[in-house]
Amino acid sequence: MKCKLNRYLVLLLALAILVLPFQNARAQEAFDYEFQSKSALLMDPVSGEVLFEYKSDEQMPIASVTKVMTLVLVMEAIDRGEIALDEVLTISKNAAGMGGSQVLLDEGGQYTVSDLIKSIIVASGNDASVAMAERVAGSEAAFVDRMNARAQELGMEGTLFKNCTGLPAEGHHSTAHDVAIMSRELIKHEVYFQYSTIWLDYLQHANNRETMLSNTNKLLQTYDGADGIKTGSTQEAGFCLSATAKRGDVRLIGVILGAPSSKVRFQEASDLLNFGFNTFQLQSVIQPNQVYGQSNVINGKEFTVNAVTQEGYSLLMSKNAPRQVQTQVNLQQEVNAPVEQGQPLGELIVTEGDHELTRIPLIAESAVAKAEYADHLNKILGRWFHQE
Repeated sequence: MKCKLNRYLVLLLALAILVLPFQNARAQEAFDYEFQSKSALLMDPVSGEVLFEYKSDEQMPIASVTKVMTLVLVMEAIDRGEIALDEVLTISKNAAGMGGSQVLLDEGGQYTVSDLIKSIIVASGNDASVAMAERVAGSEAAFVDRMNARAQELGMEGTLFKNCTGLPAEGHHSTAHDVAIMSRELIKHEVYFQYSTIWLDYLQHANNRETMLSNTNKLLQTYDGADGIKTGSTQEAGFCLSATAKRGDVRLIGVILGAPSSKVRFQEASDLLNFGFNTFQLQSVIQPNQVYGQSNVINGKEFTVNAVTQEGYSLLMSKNAPRQVQTQVNLQQEVNAPVEQGQPLGELIVTEGDHELTRIPLIAESAVAKAEYADHLNKILGRWFHQE
């Protein structure tokens, strides 16, 4: 019995060894690359799908890439109407005294929210980051609590923030996968791109003093389509970068963590993005206004109404290996008149294997008025003559 059990264990181990190399085979085979960086990941920001990863779940410091989450919370506060871009803030002693990368804010000086956001995105200002954290949450500590709570909501299981700047702190870490997740969240805010492509600008202080803001993301000048997101570097973290670029209708996010030099950081990010643009293409899976069945209309002038897709859906696919996508229709069998054009009738579930990709609302293609007495009579007569 013991001998038979040992044989089973050996068989299971052998199967595990055979299966493991194929878990990410498509990406690894397509991109045979020797990374000098400690971690890397390529993501489709539309679907959130990981297109390639290299040690993407290893926890490590991420330096000023931390500010991606800082900016996410600031952008969300703007969306909620809690702060405005033209609001003027007075800088605290705490914010003005931040070390590391800074834009030299004056203690007691007054700056607009727009100028502070620009200082964070373009010049990675630690002082500007703390000033915005204090405005949004009352203190940096309270803001950091919100950063960690938001990270949990987004599923960033490998991340713990200790500050809003990325300055070295024990226990402050993230992963390439988590950085991609929060980067994806940031670029949902169109206002971000008003600042992210600024290459050179100036921040005006009192007494005609000014600070030159030079963008730390050199891909803006060297990579076609690059328009964000954030760099970071410390001795502990090495050189880090979350980058996004758009070519045609395809946008990608590439993350590089722990590069040995700034040159390697930008080169490996470029190579990673090149792999993505060369390997994948956007293909339409579902067309807008496409009919996916009918619902019966009770007491309507028409017997039925077409259910059509409210929107289309496209998916990044390998140029050499089209993906197999399935659809499932969940539709109301009956609906009471009157029916308004665009009225919800159900949903179209798009899947790939056992994985759900998205759900698209199905809506009424046209309006159906409530039937009157004459309409009911015509229906009865129409059915009667049709039977004859």
